[in-house]
Amino acid sequence: MKRTRPIVLGAALTSVTLVAACAGAGEDTEVSSLDLWLPPHGDFSNASEWDPILAAFEEEHGIDVNVRMIPWENYEEAYLTGITGGEGPDVGLMYAEMIGDYHAQGALVPFDEYLPNSDAPDYLYLDQGQVDGEQIAVPLVVGGARVLYYNADLLAQAGIEEPPGTWDEFLEAGRQLRDAGITPAEQAWSGHPGILNDNFYPMLWQAGGELFTEDGSATAFNSPEGVAAAEFLWELRDSEILSEAVTSLVQGDVQSNFANGQTAFMFGSDAHFPTFDAGDFELGLIGPLEGETRETFIAADALVLLEQCPDRQLCTDLVTYITSPDQMAEFHELAPYPPITAGAEYVAPQIFEEMYAQSDLFNGLPIVAGSSAVYNTLLTNLQQMMLGEKTPEQALADAATSGDQALETAQQ
Repeated sequence: MKRTRPIVLGAALTSVTLVAACAGAGEDTEVSSLDLWLPPHGDFSNASEWDPILAAFEEEHGIDVNVRMIPWENYEEAYLTGITGGEGPDVGLMYAEMIGDYHAQGALVPFDEYLPNSDAPDYLYLDQGQVDGEQIAVPLVVGGARVLYYNADLLAQAGIEEPPGTWDEFLEAGRQLRDAGITPAEQAWSGHPGILNDNFYPMLWQAGGELFTEDGSATAFNSPEGVAAAEFLWELRDSEILSEAVTSLVQGDVQSNFANGQTAFMFGSDAHFPTFDAGDFELGLIGPLEGETRETFIAADALVLLEQCPDRQLCTDLVTYITSPDQMAEFHELAPYPPITAGAEYVAPQIFEEMYAQSDLFNGLPIVAGSSAVYNTLLTNLQQMMLGEKTPEQALADAATSGDQALETAQQ
């Protein structure tokens, strides 16, 4: 789940004409192979590693499944080039920022008509792949939940006996650490919009806010709840719980400082746990902090059905086959993420098992055409707030104005 990827604005996609092969529903078409595009995950990095997982499906249907493994660094570029040239996959993995744009352009086929005819497993996160009541995507890799790590040794030095569980308790603990001469917390505010997964989205949801309106046609974060989240961030900065230096820090700086025992708290992904757990201090972690609610970010990368698939039922059957417990068990041997179906074995770090069992704690980014541009402008304006150049109200108002314009352009 941890990845670096270029940002492709939604408007860039709308400037081209998508070419769909439109072999379409072609249930009577003779199909000898399907193309499946995937990125690396965990230690699962070679196309050949999918061979044993796909073998039974290929034998049952008498076809070849051609896996193309695409590095994260040029993932979006490969899809844009392939699909606009009519040479994209039949089934592929996308993340929410991609799905919205391709869905708006009609390049994806909803699964709804085909899933009832498949032997689909009991999915846990199907809602993460739905748009306007349609099943546009089926989550394959769900994880990267954002939690609050803490250095228990530093908390003890500051006389903090219990780790915080609420926003107010976190502010009070931060002041105690600051007064004791200990760096309370750090965040990275220099980087791409993915840093908002750590820094803002969880707080927005904890305040009861949303990123977009329900139909995805407008931003929704410029609300009393959104302002409360931004004000909480500014309070952390203004009270020196977050230092002035956070505006120049990147994620690697923050992770390194915490791993070296220089910072008491860090908001980060569950993927950091093995590194932090090996540090020379007692590591603790808290799930989502409690504001009005207790929610946090989770990544949900999903399989989609492309318009050019020659047999949509067969492509859907491939998706349900891959996401079935037996196949996912093999996948999770090299990429240990939480299960995506009910009853599947949990193989991720045990310390997160109880948290992952509470699916109501998690939000993924919604599937909205033009959302990448919204995240860019939201980051820019929040950075200006953290520099003291804008108030929380002004930052969100300006981000909403630019974001709504971007959505209108992408969704025309």
